[in-house]
Amino acid sequence: MQPSTILFESLTLGEKFSTGIITMVLGMLVVFTVLLIIMLILQIIGAAFAAKDKKAAAKKAQAVEETSAPATAPVEEAAAENEEEIVAAITAAIAVMTEAPVGSFRVVSFKKTTAKAAWNKK
Repeated sequence: MQPSTILFESLTLGEKFSTGIITMVLGMLVVFTVLLIIMLILQIIGAAFAAKDKKAAAKKAQAVEETSAPATAPVEEAAAENEEEIVAAITAAIAVMTEAPVGSFRVVSFKKTTAKAAWNKK
């Protein structure tokens, strides 16, 4: 037998219990200390990357400010063209579903609904 086994067998039940509690508490302290160290390391690394990200965001914001004035006109044109395409597609879909000629009605406005579409009802 090992010396530690002989020593443990000679202890009373209360001494064994207190030794187990002390071992458990020390184990938990070691685990939480290591976790605390890992957390601190991660926070330091996170702070370093946050500083790097702030610099990159500042450069990006500066670049956006320099180029933002001429870029607004093409975006508005693209939005208007996209809306015209949507209206044309809706008009064609209504014409197909109602079997009416395209010129017999006019789409004034459109909005999304939660009702089932007509082509899904059949």
